[in-house]
Amino acid sequence: MFKKLTPKKIALLSAGLFVFSATTVLTLADEEVVDETELMSEVDDGLHRTPTITADQQVHLLDEEKTAHDGMEIIKRDTLSFPESYPKELKNFETVAERYLLIDQETERVLAAKDAIDPYPIASISKIMPAYLTYKAVEEGKIAMEDVIEVSQEIEDYYSFNPESSSVGLYAGVNYPVKDLLEATMILSANDATAALMWEIYGSEEAAVQAIRNQLYEWGMTDFEFYTTSGFPNRYIPESLWVSGSGEDDQNMMSAADVALMTKKVVEEYPQLLEMTAQNSVVFMEDTDYEEVIANSNALLPDNSLGRDGVTGLKSGFTDAAGKCFVTTTTENDRKEIAVVLKVPDQEDMSSYEETYNLLETAGEFADLYKNKDLPIISLPTLAERQAVEEASRKESMIESDEQATDTTAPRNSPITEFVRRIKSFFN
Repeated sequence: MFKKLTPKKIALLSAGLFVFSATTVLTLADEEVVDETELMSEVDDGLHRTPTITADQQVHLLDEEKTAHDGMEIIKRDTLSFPESYPKELKNFETVAERYLLIDQETERVLAAKDAIDPYPIASISKIMPAYLTYKAVEEGKIAMEDVIEVSQEIEDYYSFNPESSSVGLYAGVNYPVKDLLEATMILSANDATAALMWEIYGSEEAAVQAIRNQLYEWGMTDFEFYTTSGFPNRYIPESLWVSGSGEDDQNMMSAADVALMTKKVVEEYPQLLEMTAQNSVVFMEDTDYEEVIANSNALLPDNSLGRDGVTGLKSGFTDAAGKCFVTTTTENDRKEIAVVLKVPDQEDMSSYEETYNLLETAGEFADLYKNKDLPIISLPTLAERQAVEEASRKESMIESDEQATDTTAPRNSPITEFVRRIKSFFN
């Protein structure tokens, strides 16, 4: 069971220094014990990729509370606490959105938040992950943007013309280019296009959902629910497509903080996604009998009704449970930011785009807020980092047991034992 991790602990992990594995033996040159202050100075010199974190900040994690999918333990975030110097205009920001979060992308510092740490329905915001996995498959040579995918009868029957589904209207037996399907997924929010991509790459809905879960675990996220690739709730698809262990009422859920962290990971690894979502429209299946123009509904794109020069995406969503929701990628005051707005009421005069616009406008009045090192952050230790801690602890226990068995009256403090104790001390 993990205890709260301080920023110093996370920085040590993120440095990637002295990672333990079951088959690796730690060796120290000349059997000298490395001083922890030297390790931290190396971290501060830029050997890590995560933001520099002050010692009094929390990484907002609590002990294990329950078990997630696949037996993965859940690590919950602690409350996001803001310093006394935090602007009252943001503290008292008024919005009809039930939950929101705004972060500075580089530092991962939270600029504004409300109820941002508990999972909540995210609807088609889920499609950010299929987009990520499609780019990853292209990078790995499993598929190419120019490849075509023949749509199955199952997709046509259950998604394309389902009255509850947002779809582009794919027909069974027709070949569709990967690029067109990806654009339909992200710009039109087409559930049928999402299924076509994921089933082609992974073979089934369940296998694709598992791939999404595994990637989120790898990034350190555990407190989420993911049951469909598209965010389309189980109740609207046949039981034969439900993933194992799920039921009619299950739907995808993430906290606003995890949505922001997921978005950061995706757009930083595959920034070309933003080139796609920054388009006001695309031509689907150009020069074929199925050609149509797909308009981007993002009102925040430049030249649109709520246009902002820095906005490049990213994804909207709606279900009855999720309400209107939107995750935005933008540049404000020369800083890249990510905004997440969840559960705007389904009323004609209310919009997740307008609520996002107002949030960005208010936060924009405090251009240097991101510099405040006392702001909370959304960082999480990755799965590899947590496993390194577990392995370090396991090795220490083994060494101590061996020493006690060898000499119970005078335990030998070897350099390895001493170093492992130093590592473990960061996590107690």
